[in-house]
Amino acid sequence: VLAETLALDRQKLALWAFAQAVLSAWWSIEDGGTVEARWLTIAQSLAPEM
Repeated sequence: VLAETLALDRQKLALWAFAQAVLSAWWSIEDGGTVEARWLTIAQSLAPEM
């Protein structure tokens, strides 16, 4: 829906969202914390779109 509304390529949007989820997880680790499961869940759910 988002890709259609914004007239974006669905795969490019999925790749961007995947990168953002992984980056958020990495920042959590870098800050000395633990990775929130939601970032990994998002990344895993986007993997088939790539």
